[in-house]
Amino acid sequence: MLQDPATVPEWYAIATPEQRRASARKTARTVEEKLELVAAAKLRCETLYTDADIFDVWASFVASGERLSCFQPALPPDPTPVEQQRATQGVQLIREGKDLIFYITRARVPMPKSTGEFIERCARFWKAWAPAPQHRAETRHRGAGVS
Repeated sequence: MLQDPATVPEWYAIATPEQRRASARKTARTVEEKLELVAAAKLRCETLYTDADIFDVWASFVASGERLSCFQPALPPDPTPVEQQRATQGVQLIREGKDLIFYITRARVPMPKSTGEFIERCARFWKAWAPAPQHRAETRHRGAGVS
């Protein structure tokens, strides 16, 4: 991670303990360093809000994220423990994906490591829970009566 984890809460949340310790050692100590941070924050806000559309776009973005966070899968009336586990893990992935998109959007950096890790978790989920292809099930069924 190239960015200072102390700069953005989302970065701090995913930083390793080593990165957090290194960040703590880099804390602004002088008035000049603190004023530099204030100036950088002011410039960021001015840049972010120069386009009047940002208010509508951001509000829509946040509302969409909130709706996505409320997603609940449609389960049968009496789901099995396996169905419940799959649904829980799927919802967790959806929320992690939403959070990652928000982190990237707020930080305005691509975050390739976090994105790659998220894609790996999605692939593991798919591998664990994807339905078997139809042709395999049919082959097993046809071969079952043959001795």
